[in-house]
Amino acid sequence: MIIQAGIVDSFGLKGGERNGSRNMQALRCHILLTQETGRNLLRELLIFIAAWDLPDDELYFKMMVQIMEAVLRNGLMSHAYSDFGQPKDIISPAQAVVIKILTHIFRAKYSPASVTGSSQNSIPRTPAPLSRVDILTVRYIFTIFRGNIIPETCALIYLQGQIRAERALPEDFPLNLWDMERVYEGVYQFLEFFAVLTENNDWKNLLVKWEIVYDLVTLIKELEASIAKGQLNNLSFGPVPPPPPPRTSSPEIRPASPAPVAVERPYDPTDPDPIDHAGSVDSRPESPPITEDPSEFEWRNLKKLVVLVLSSLVWKCPEVQEQIRRYGGVEAILCCTAFDAHNPYIKEHAVMCLKFLLEGNRENQRLVEELEAREVVKDDGGALERSGYEAIINEAGKLSIKPKDGN
Repeated sequence: MIIQAGIVDSFGLKGGERNGSRNMQALRCHILLTQETGRNLLRELLIFIAAWDLPDDELYFKMMVQIMEAVLRNGLMSHAYSDFGQPKDIISPAQAVVIKILTHIFRAKYSPASVTGSSQNSIPRTPAPLSRVDILTVRYIFTIFRGNIIPETCALIYLQGQIRAERALPEDFPLNLWDMERVYEGVYQFLEFFAVLTENNDWKNLLVKWEIVYDLVTLIKELEASIAKGQLNNLSFGPVPPPPPPRTSSPEIRPASPAPVAVERPYDPTDPDPIDHAGSVDSRPESPPITEDPSEFEWRNLKKLVVLVLSSLVWKCPEVQEQIRRYGGVEAILCCTAFDAHNPYIKEHAVMCLKFLLEGNRENQRLVEELEAREVVKDDGGALERSGYEAIINEAGKLSIKPKDGN
């Protein structure tokens, strides 16, 4: 709250923001990011959001949004993001929180309809015009996304594919499971940020001009080629309840032991299981098992989010239709129409994206027509023939099996 009072322009004012291009609030904001102590303090405040997974409606999160809005307004967001990086991380936890807060700020500023919802009492708000400092900030974030995030993430995914194909050893994978979780959270935040920008036509036009389609298609093609699709039999339907305790034949009634009390305590490195088992139901999501191989990381819902961003970009935009075809994205999106347990409902999202992609574009339609099945590959093993069946292409263009004629 002290930092909030020191750098937020409208803090404590009833008449709006302070006038003047160089007020004391802006000066203190510059001093905060100039001093190493101030940067470290702000980093720890941001990491607190990630550590406790605070929702958007928490008071602490709202205070940090105001603080980062002041940093953004003073044109220091790119410096803050750069200072919060760590050499060993593709995306540090503090940087991921910066992108998360930026997403919240830009959603409220440039896509107010998604914030207010469809309430009848809410007054419709018009999106704000693009400001120079926001354009420069988004340009910097996009440069980081293209220059660092996509290449390094695709390199990890490619190595996963090589290990899966037994061309590399799992021991060659450079990250552990928790590092992969941090990379995943950061990449997901970047994609959510761009998804919010596509809701505004002005930002959408800028992203199309910068050809973000190239980066998105590159990511989805690497995911499709290297990460195995989740099968239906691999779906988990919740934890299996523990078996009931065995009944004892002794008639003696033992006194009930008091329920354990959940006490908030610092992290103890010697504790093998730091989670308090105070109740039978835990509202927190289960942590990934320690023994899981990081080279088998599934990147859940990441491919689906890429398809959603591409759908928003390609809607009523012939230029994006051409870009997706030029970079080989039509085939990649067609591959997403198959079932994938790691990306629920991706088939429906991919079909919608294909609809926008083919609408009014004869070149894309011709490309899809060329990919349609013309004939069935010969069954060399003869399994179908021995069973009395044959494979055909039906009138709908789909593969089907029917009983073989008895002639």
